[in-house]
Amino acid sequence: MPRGGGNSALRGQTVGLSEGARSVVVGIRLLGPPRLEPVTRQPRGRKAWGLLGYLLLAERPPSRRRLSELFFADADDPLGALRWSLAELRRAIGVPGLLTGDPVGSALGASISVDVLRLQAEDELLNAGELLEGIELDGCPEFESWLLLERRRVASEIEAQLRQRAISRLASGQAKEAIPFATKAVSINPHEQGNHELLIRALATSGDRITALRQIEQCVDLFQRELGIDVTSSLYEAATLKSLPSPALSGRAAAVSQLQAGRAAIGAGAVDAGLQCLRQAATLAVQCRDKTLEARALAALGGALVHAIRGHDEEGAIVLHEALLVAEQAGERSTAVLALRELGFIEVQAGRRRTADGWLDRAQQAAETDEERAAVLGVRGMNSSDRGDYPAAFAQLGESVELAARCGDPRQQAWSWSLVGRAHLLRAEYADAAVAVRGALDLVRRERWIAFLPWPQALAAGSGRRARPVRRGSRRSHQRIRGSLGAGMPAQRPLLGRDGGPRPRTAPHRTR
Repeated sequence: MPRGGGNSALRGQTVGLSEGARSVVVGIRLLGPPRLEPVTRQPRGRKAWGLLGYLLLAERPPSRRRLSELFFADADDPLGALRWSLAELRRAIGVPGLLTGDPVGSALGASISVDVLRLQAEDELLNAGELLEGIELDGCPEFESWLLLERRRVASEIEAQLRQRAISRLASGQAKEAIPFATKAVSINPHEQGNHELLIRALATSGDRITALRQIEQCVDLFQRELGIDVTSSLYEAATLKSLPSPALSGRAAAVSQLQAGRAAIGAGAVDAGLQCLRQAATLAVQCRDKTLEARALAALGGALVHAIRGHDEEGAIVLHEALLVAEQAGERSTAVLALRELGFIEVQAGRRRTADGWLDRAQQAAETDEERAAVLGVRGMNSSDRGDYPAAFAQLGESVELAARCGDPRQQAWSWSLVGRAHLLRAEYADAAVAVRGALDLVRRERWIAFLPWPQALAAGSGRRARPVRRGSRRSHQRIRGSLGAGMPAQRPLLGRDGGPRPRTAPHRTR
C-alpha cells in the first residue's frame, strides 16, 4: 500500500508542455474539497479525484492494471474506464503529457503546484482541510482503506509542522503570532494535550490570560468526557508565566555558578532546585549580555525539562528553540548541535518521525566531534528502531557505541548499547539482547549512573525466558561492537523477557 511520497523522484521534471502552456500555473488542491485553480473546468466524478490523489501520493507509479482493479473493478471494461478517467484529468488540468504511460507517471513541472506536496508553506498549513474532503468511493474498499491511512498520515504531518511553527514563534518572543498555528494544531488533534499546552502558553504569554484559562476548562472537559482521563499538571502550568526572584548576585561569575549548581542539582535528583538555578543562570547571562553563556544555560534548562520531568516536553521544546536561536547568533556550534539533538529526541519520543529526521539531519551535519556524532547517532538509532527499520537502527547504534568508546564516553556507550538490546528484544532475539543489555548494565554500574540504571534493569526483567541462539550475522555485529566495551565486560549473560519496556528518557550527556 503506497504512502505519501508524491513520486518525489519525478517531481520537478517538465512534462510535455508547449511554450505557451509552461507559463500557466495550475494549482491542484487536495486538502479540503478538491479543486483545480484557477481553471474553471473541474474533473467530473469522485473517482477522477480519488485517482488523481492516489497517483500524486503513491510512492512509485502504479501500473494501469493495478489502477483499473483499484477503481474500476465493477466496470465492463476496467482498462477502458481508466483510460477515459486519465484523459478527463489531462483535459481538466490542461497538460497533455501528464498521467501517461504504463506504469502511469505523474511527473510535475514548474507549471503545476500541489498543496499536499508543499506543506512547508505557512498559508497552506493554516488553511489545510482534510485530504480529499468529501471523496468517498463505496465500491472501492481497498482505496477507502488507503485513503483512511493517508488522511491520518497527512494530518499528522500538518500537525507536526504547525507545532514547530508555534514553538518557534514562542521561542522568539512572538507569542501572538504563535496563536493561529497552535489553534489549528488543536483543531486537527484535540486529544493531544501538548497542542492545548502550546495554545494556552501562547495566549497567556501574549497577555490574554482569560482566554487561556477558558482553554484549560475546555481541555479538561474534553479529556474527561471523551477520554475518561484527567489532564496533567503541565496543562495548568502553561498558563502561569514563570517569574524569578532577583538573584542575590549578578555578573558572569554568578551566571556560571548558577549553571554549575543547576547541573549538579539535576544530576543529584533535586529537580526543582536545579530548574530554578538554571532559569536564574539564563536570566543572569541575559543581564551580562553573554550570548554563549545564555545559550548554554538555555540548552541545559531545556534538556532538564525534557529528561528530568515527565510531561514538560512542550516547555522544554520552546526553551531549546530559544537556545538554538541564541547559539546560532553567538556562533556556539556545540550548543547548537546539542539543542538540535534534543529537539530531535522530543520528536522521536512523540512519534513524529519526519520532524525528528529533520532536526537530527541538521544535528548530524553540524556535529564535528566523535562525542557529538555518537550522541546524534544514538537518537537516530532510537528513531529507526521505533519505526521498525532495524537494519538502519543496528548500524546507527553500533556506530554510536564505537564512536563513544573511541572518545571515552561510557555513558553514551551504555545508552546506545541498551537500545541495541531493546531492538533485539522487540524482535524476540533474546540471546542477542542479553549481550547488549549485559554490556549496558556493566557500564552503568561502573559509572555509578544511578538515574539510568532502572532502564537496562527493566530490559533484563524477564530473565526466566529461554534465550534463542545468536544468529551468525548478529554474532559478527555483536563481536565488533562488544570489542569497544573493553575487557571489563562480564561474560555471563542474563536471559531477557519479551517486553522491551518504554524508551529511555535519561540523557547520556551532560550539557556543557
